[in-house]
Amino acid sequence: PLQRESIAFVAGALDDPRLAEAVRAGIDDPSARVRMASLWAAGVLGDAAARPAVERAAAGDEVEQVRE
Repeated sequence: PLQRESIAFVAGALDDPRLAEAVRAGIDDPSARVRMASLWAAGVLGDAAARPAVERAAAGDEVEQVRE
């Protein structure tokens, strides 16, 4: 999980839209830390395609920190 979390943070920090698909994949990761990092990165990237997954996570993720 730490590698996937780090990759999501780096993707967001690079602000490279070519990484959006990989970031979206992390939104459904089993690790809450990866989901949080991926949600953050999707926001930084302004990835409109991630919006449904972001809304789903905000409304119903099992981990409160991810919902926030």
